[in-house]
Amino acid sequence: MPNKDIIFIIPTPDVFMKETLGSIPPIGLIYLHNELKRHGFSSVIFDCSKPGNTYEALKRRIHEDRPLCAGFSFGTETRFDAFGLARRLRRDFPTLQLLAGGPHPTLADMDTILHVPELDVLIRGEGERTLVALMQRLRDDLPFDDLHGITFRRHGQPVRNPDCAPIADLDALDSPYTAREIIHQYPYFFQDRDGQRHPMAVIFTGRGCPFKCSFCGTALFWGRRSRMRSNDNIIAEIKFIIDNYGIHHFYFLDDTFNLNVKKLRDLLERIITELPPITWLAGVRIDNMTFDLFELMKRAGCAKVTYGIESATQELVDELIQKQIDLNKVPLIEAWLKTLNIDRRCFFIIGLPNETEAQAENTIRMIEKLGGDTTLSILRIYPGTRIEEIAREKGILRPEFNWSQFDLSHTYLRKIIGSSPIYIENLSWYQISCYLFKWANSGQSFFSIWKQIPKAVIDIRSFGDIKKLFIMGLAFIRVKGRRLFG
Repeated sequence: MPNKDIIFIIPTPDVFMKETLGSIPPIGLIYLHNELKRHGFSSVIFDCSKPGNTYEALKRRIHEDRPLCAGFSFGTETRFDAFGLARRLRRDFPTLQLLAGGPHPTLADMDTILHVPELDVLIRGEGERTLVALMQRLRDDLPFDDLHGITFRRHGQPVRNPDCAPIADLDALDSPYTAREIIHQYPYFFQDRDGQRHPMAVIFTGRGCPFKCSFCGTALFWGRRSRMRSNDNIIAEIKFIIDNYGIHHFYFLDDTFNLNVKKLRDLLERIITELPPITWLAGVRIDNMTFDLFELMKRAGCAKVTYGIESATQELVDELIQKQIDLNKVPLIEAWLKTLNIDRRCFFIIGLPNETEAQAENTIRMIEKLGGDTTLSILRIYPGTRIEEIAREKGILRPEFNWSQFDLSHTYLRKIIGSSPIYIENLSWYQISCYLFKWANSGQSFFSIWKQIPKAVIDIRSFGDIKKLFIMGLAFIRVKGRRLFG
């Protein structure tokens, strides 16, 4: 019998996730761990970002545990690290079943199963039910080719089975914070205005997203139908965390915390009346926010909200981003937050389809006018999204492009920008670099590109990488020069 039935493997996180989220617990994998445990299976998480977790350490762990399978969890930014590990494991453990799940195997399943032969089975989307059923088949040495929610090969040919039905009752899942042995490996902190760090817990209140933002794959992964945990269940989890961990700071990690305003109001009232004082942060959409809702959030302990504006051009927001927000509401939202003393972070994107230089400049001016905490991202192309469709239609992604082979023509300085293709159309790399440095010089909290330069130099793979670094240097000199000399 194996010591562990499955080893979950987390590739080294991409540089952005590591700097912005730090050691956030792998909540998705812990949900899987708990569900497997409920059905009599044991699992362990091998996180490649943890000190000492080298490939040799992974090999030793597999030799010791003799698992039924190993399962990778990864997004598009870390796909090449996952593929590399899969190739090495296939060489060293030729009979070990290799599974994969997470955003990239879900949104690019056929591409992955076609081009990465080392992976045996991909689990798409919500994985609890599918993984348990698959583990039961593997344990009993039974065929699994009729399982919903998987992509695999039959006689060497790719097969994509129908999706697994989403879990209707999310209350039936155990809180990730019941898995103390894992949670304690991921200390996560909230930093207040005074710079003090406080332990913080992460909570999801639901799954699914009904919106159609063109750059985002959340709805494709979880489904467009929103499924919410009951407020009883959420309150119980918060109480459990307070009682067992002494944590009073929380991060509601839902993409849209205010999706169901009526339900949210009830939750906030119960936080006020049933819990000791807590503080928390959450992401919201501004289209259905009101002053009195913000006021209720503040009374319930809200310290900070995040929300996406994306562009200063309403046409781009409506037609390309499909964000369904009115930019005229932004000054009102900002005034409400200032009145209530709630911190915020706004998200913007540069390099949108058809975006002109003048429109990009307007976005930078909007960021400068707003001040405070903002994030400016370069538009990346992710599989399954409308942006990928546009990129293929316009030839920005070459016809032969696939997600499983490293393509120097579509990757920009992997250690600085990441491994997802950058959408380059009207704006040049030089212009985009200038906008990034303008944003940095406006006083915002900025992902430190220059801290990553030594890694980028070591990771140079072509003359094109050298050229892109040089162009970034020119952009930096231009922006700094204009700031110093006018």
